[in-house]
Amino acid sequence: MKRSDLILRVTKSEKGERLLDTPEKVRQAHDQLIKATESIFIQYENARRQALDLATKRYLD
Repeated sequence: MKRSDLILRVTKSEKGERLLDTPEKVRQAHDQLIKATESIFIQYENARRQALDLATKRYLD
């Protein structure tokens, strides 16, 4: 996917209406992106920690 296609997908809905046409909508989208990124990072860290705990337990057993 080209960058221009991605920008178009983010800024227009399937019906062709502009989604990020006001500064408030841009801020809301940015906040949602930050929250989603934080959530993904937390899930990654939890999975990494669980894998490390499991590997340590198996090594010590």
